[in-house]
Parts: sequence; C-alpha cells; structure tokens
Amino acid sequence: MVAVTNTGLRLWPALFQYVIQSEMVNKRKSENHEIAYAICTGLSLGMVQIFIKTNTNLVTVELGRFSIFSIFSTENVFYFFTVWPFFMLILFSIVGWICTQITYSHGDISISVPLFAVIQSVVTLIVGYVVFGEQMALQKIAGTVTIVLGVVIVILSSTNEVEMETA
Repeated sequence: MVAVTNTGLRLWPALFQYVIQSEMVNKRKSENHEIAYAICTGLSLGMVQIFIKTNTNLVTVELGRFSIFSIFSTENVFYFFTVWPFFMLILFSIVGWICTQITYSHGDISISVPLFAVIQSVVTLIVGYVVFGEQMALQKIAGTVTIVLGVVIVILSSTNEVEMETA
C-alpha cells in the first residue's frame, strides 16, 4: 500500500497562511511577496502531482489495473473518485489555482513562474524518491541541481534589477 508522508502537509499550511495574511494586509502589488506566492504555488501544484500518483496507485492496488483507457469503465471511474487522495487532489488543485492567480498578479512572471515550476518539480522528485521508492540516478540529481541553480540566478538577477530601479 502507498504511504504518504505528512512532512509536505506540515510545511505547506504555514507558508500558505503567511501568503494569505500578507495578501489581506497588502491589497496592492508588492514585489516583496512574489517569491512567497510562487513558493506556495509550487508546493500546491507539487502536492497535486503527489496525490495524482497516490490516487492512481490506490486504484491500481485495489482493482489490479489502471490506465487512461480503463478509466472509462464504471468501476474504475467510481473508485478513482471515491478514494481519499482524490479529495486532497481537488483541494490542492483549487489552492494551487488560487496561488497561481495571486502569484501572477504580484510581480514579474520572469521570477515567479520559474520558481514555482522548479519547486513543483523538486517536491515531486523528493516525494517520488522518499515515499514511492523511485530511483534517482546521478544524472537526474545533477540536472535538478543545475535547474535549481539556474532559477536562483534568474531570481537574484531579477530582484537586483528591481532594487536598482527603486533606488
């Protein structure tokens, strides 16, 4: 059976609470919070991918099969929509969509989109390795680190440009 760690579930609410509170306090655009918004978006969308995998694994274990073609059978569709990860999938999809909209409305997409995309990928890779027992080749680790460093460089250069413009 699939075990789902709650480490990501514990980290996510604190950051999301920070984003919501800062959104309520700052009704105007603020470049100070665009990174936090992008982090929430990445975590939310990463959790969506995790629960898609969890849901699919549970359906496969219960029914013995699962594919895109078998989802059209009544039994598969019913079971897919009634296992608990499906409800978490819906919750994180809604929260991810909200966070994405907040992220887009607060700052440069040249900062936020790469950041939430890389966070989403890193969350998925780590959970895939830790929870689902997927193998991580050295090339995959090196590629992920390279992408993360590239995004950090983009973010640092973009935030330095914003600071120079406001000075």
